[in-house]
Amino acid sequence: APTRELAMQIKSEADKFGAPIGCRAVAVYGGAPKWGQTRDLQAGCEVVIATPGRMMDMLDLHGASWTGASTSLKDCRVLVLDEADRMLDMGFEKDIRAIVAQLPTDHQTLFFTATWPKAVQRVAADILNAATQVMVTVGSGGEKLTANKAVTQRVQVVEARDKWPAFEKLLESYKPGGVDAGKRVIVFSNTKRDVNWIAQHCWELLGNCVDTISGDRNQKERESVIRRFREGSVTIVIATDVAARGLDINGIERVINYDFPGPDDYIHRIGRTGRAGSTGAADTLFTSKERKHAKELVRILTDAAQEVPEELARMVGGAGGWGSKRSW
Repeated sequence: APTRELAMQIKSEADKFGAPIGCRAVAVYGGAPKWGQTRDLQAGCEVVIATPGRMMDMLDLHGASWTGASTSLKDCRVLVLDEADRMLDMGFEKDIRAIVAQLPTDHQTLFFTATWPKAVQRVAADILNAATQVMVTVGSGGEKLTANKAVTQRVQVVEARDKWPAFEKLLESYKPGGVDAGKRVIVFSNTKRDVNWIAQHCWELLGNCVDTISGDRNQKERESVIRRFREGSVTIVIATDVAARGLDINGIERVINYDFPGPDDYIHRIGRTGRAGSTGAADTLFTSKERKHAKELVRILTDAAQEVPEELARMVGGAGGWGSKRSW
């Protein structure tokens, strides 16, 4: 799996199914001490859930361990690559190929991906033998990702200088005593720096119900934030895309995109709400800086029967983005 959060979540689900039949699962991921995970592996297990980098460490494929490999894949018969496209986006192709090379030749590989660009197809062709492709599509999206229609999408086209006031207005009802106070919200930003900046200002607005998830937090801190978010003591989480995939928490009422990330990650982000038969809402602040994504965003909104703002439609039509002659 690409991230520790997803690895931990898979481990939690694997325990539910495996424990009653004596099938032991172990999770290994970065940001946590290696010695404890090494001990768990050496105690024996039937399932290992791992992030690629930490699996490389356990196999000593980096050649950095004083004690050598902590485990072996010689008896592994099934390899599952979950969120394979995300792992490739994160630069794990070399690690994945090295891990596959450690497996016996008669193993089975299950390769799950939400997108199917040529780079992903190339890797799949290299590591899969006699593969059968199963494609699950929603609506008329074909090979393109389609947004969940249970999520009401709202896009505000704003100038960069108006972005913070627009964001602050979105949070107005979540202030202490507000009509939405206590409801769960995830706010996404594209960089760790902006996550920290937004969080600092949100603490001033909303108090200690706000916390962050990003690569700047160590594993223990991230686990604590997720636990408190589930329990409700934290209700507003400011996050990078590390929380965009695999994070499954019931009752997230709203997603706010402070920055637009690109079409695929946008769909994954807003998919954190409106889950398991529930409805949700997603608000996005869109500036001229992201105009290259305007056409694809219009497609996503249209396919999900959502309203397309006039300003966004004009961006696609080449009318200067803001309905004026101003050059950007």
